[in-house]
Amino acid sequence: MNETRKTPPRPKSRQPLNPVFVLMGLSIAVLIALIVFMAMLKSKQKAVADSVRFTEPSASTATTPEPTDPEPSVPNTSQPAATTPSASTLPSEPTIPSEPTAADIIADFAAQHGLTLADYPEELIALLERNPEAQEFVLNYPLEHDKEHTVDISGYATQEGVPLFIQWDQQWGYVDFAGKLAGLSACGPTCMSMVAYHFTRNPQYTPVYMMEFAMSNKAYAVNGSGTQWAFFQKGPQELGLSVQELTLEQSQTESYIAKTLQAGKVIVMNVRPGVFTTVGHYLLLTGYEDGKFKVNDPNSYENSEKLWEFEEFSDQVRIMWAISE
Repeated sequence: MNETRKTPPRPKSRQPLNPVFVLMGLSIAVLIALIVFMAMLKSKQKAVADSVRFTEPSASTATTPEPTDPEPSVPNTSQPAATTPSASTLPSEPTIPSEPTAADIIADFAAQHGLTLADYPEELIALLERNPEAQEFVLNYPLEHDKEHTVDISGYATQEGVPLFIQWDQQWGYVDFAGKLAGLSACGPTCMSMVAYHFTRNPQYTPVYMMEFAMSNKAYAVNGSGTQWAFFQKGPQELGLSVQELTLEQSQTESYIAKTLQAGKVIVMNVRPGVFTTVGHYLLLTGYEDGKFKVNDPNSYENSEKLWEFEEFSDQVRIMWAISE
């Protein structure tokens, strides 16, 4: 007998999920997870707060902790350990005292002699500031400038070479010349005095004499301007001396200047600001030794004691005069 095989029923196909329901389900799951997380976080914060409250001492029993040093000091076993001083009590580093200014030096001297800084002209304070060699002359100004001073250069009669006279020597430095103190303005007459006395040994030819000689001729000196070049162009002849004005080329030729000095002449040099002055200045070239020049600077003993390379001042030369008997 033929057996009929039954075909099993085919499974029904699954219907796809509705996207709306899926999204709603995910949102609900995220919300539940967030609520759980917030509850756990709040519980943890409460536990931390309770712990701090439990361990913090009350205001009445709290003690101030001792400060700790970066590098603890080792206490001296023979004495109680000293506490480390605070930064405000630590000794400061020693400071190097500054050099006193000219005004400081003058004020100190003035206080000791019943004077004040106002007794000193500004020009003298400035002189001391730039030239400490003139300190005695400057300090004694209020005490000496009105006095009559004996002028005597006869002591230089036996000195070899050209004598060095300083314009701020107290014998003549307080005399007025061309509207200023000679100590500030009389470099020209002081140079002429050195030259004239060197060749004549006439004790009359002092710096004071040369100041009066210059002021007697308006071409030789002018108030406010000082000594003019004409004083050296023509003045030596009136004193019985010979003078030669060097050309620009000659005054810039070291060998020519050296030969002139070696011939026994003395050179008066006028210079612009540089190694010898901050304004303008007259000084002498008196010798040539070992390739260097000897100068007589009426404003400085120090400059007059050293030998000078020509290159040190050659670019500052304005004019030169060679003077002889």
